[in-house]
Amino acid sequence: SVSHMTTGRVADAVAVAREGGLCRAEHPDDAPVGHPALSDLALAVALTEHGEFAEAEGVLAGAYRVAVEQRIPQLHTWLALQRGRLALFQGRIGDARRWFVEARSVADRSRFAVGERIALTGLLVCAGHVRDVDTARLAERALGDLPPDHGFLWPERMLGLAWSAVAAGR
Repeated sequence: SVSHMTTGRVADAVAVAREGGLCRAEHPDDAPVGHPALSDLALAVALTEHGEFAEAEGVLAGAYRVAVEQRIPQLHTWLALQRGRLALFQGRIGDARRWFVEARSVADRSRFAVGERIALTGLLVCAGHVRDVDTARLAERALGDLPPDHGFLWPERMLGLAWSAVAAGR
């Protein structure tokens, strides 16, 4: 579904994610095909991009509860990040910030640098929206202290740095 979204076929991404979830549900939860909440995460990302915010929140809430209860830090991080992105898409900056802070905390404790980088990027976006120069400065410094990475969300990092500039009035 990620390839569909990056090529602008968001409705197809939703359909593929729904189909993937149905296929995953045919297997026991402990089958070696990925945690069931990963399918929920893929669907929630697609739904968010498609503007289906209420359904995305419902899917995320259930998957998040499972990841937290089962103490799966990377999955917990990804779900908190997506809840932050969903809140941003809805203009709920305070909620987005809370989710990104949580994601950063979990990612830091579990030494998940990619998750921490994305959480810091989200915090930069939030700081830019409310012109919070101090948070932007701290998040940008923390981002610079992480090891380099050029993952598929690299463009979002650049967006975060741009929002940091907005917070600083540049």
